[in-house]
This record gives sequence, C-alpha cells and structure tokens, in this order.
Amino acid sequence: MRFRSFRQMGAGSIATRLDSPKSQLTDVLARGKALKNFMLIAGAVVVLGLPVAILPGAEAARTSSDPTFHEDVLPILQRRCQTCHRPGEVAPMSLLNYDQVRPWAKAMKAAVLQKRMPPWFADSRHGEFRNDTSLTKQEIDTLVSWADRGAPAGAPDKAPQARAFADDVDGRRRSQEWAGLRSNR
Repeated sequence: MRFRSFRQMGAGSIATRLDSPKSQLTDVLARGKALKNFMLIAGAVVVLGLPVAILPGAEAARTSSDPTFHEDVLPILQRRCQTCHRPGEVAPMSLLNYDQVRPWAKAMKAAVLQKRMPPWFADSRHGEFRNDTSLTKQEIDTLVSWADRGAPAGAPDKAPQARAFADDVDGRRRSQEWAGLRSNR
C-alpha cells in the first residue's frame, strides 16, 4: 500500500491510498490547475507583448520536422537526383518540379531508406569521392518525413532556382544532338 506522505500515516489520521478514486481525482484537479495557471501566464505574455526567449535550435527543429517540397526537398533533389532524373537521361522519370515528384513520394521514401537511390557503389572506407551522390542521414530523414506528412508542396516562392546543367546549350541538350548524329549514320 502506497501513501501520499508520512504525515497522512500519523496516529489518528486516515491515510489516502495513491490508487484510490479520491486520490486520482485530486491529481487530475491539481494538473488542471497547473495547466490553467500556465495558460493564464502564456496569455498574459502574448497580450502584453512581452519578449519570450526561444531556445537556440528551436526554429531549426520546427522546420526540419515539417519539410515541404519547395523549401526542403527540391534542393536535395537538385544536388543528388536531377543529374539522372530529367528528360533525356537514364532515369525513367523526371524529378524537376512538384507535379513530377509528388506521385513518387512513397516510392522515393522506400528507395532512400533501402539506400537503393541514389545509386552509389563506392566504398566510403576507402576515402571520400568528389562525385559522391549518396544521401546524408539528415537528407534521408527529410525525404522520409516529407513523404510521411503527405508530401506537402509548401510555398513555391521559397524554391531555389532551377538547376542549370553543363550539357544545356542554347536550350538544346548535347545528348539530344549526339542522338541526332547517331541516327543519321
């Protein structure tokens, strides 16, 4: 049998057990009073416009927990995926804009969790490579969280500029030019 305090176990007093209904009701009321006091103080801070200290990193934690396509996912795709995932390249689909990427959100999640995408077969135990396309833990977490939250688009004005590729020449792709040369033989 557990008791609230030693005073309650003193001579002539009736001790209240912690698991009794009366004890549980007292606990609920005490928590409700604490919550009410917190809400009153928080409301006063907001109404009076008092400065509130925000812990360092709190903003970063909020943003990384709610990733959006334009702000968080597109920069990752530009760095790691769009070399292959664009028209005329080896990948079966383009990942250049939200409309192209959204239908693939769940498949992307599975592929990055299994480390099938982006493909990278070099062994990191043998050094760092300049052209390493593998995702960092943070990038994987961002893509997974984005897919889990329903793949929200976010604000298009926060999107980075479209990536320019080295083989883009005057609006035509060199790979298309080479394909044309091969077909003329």
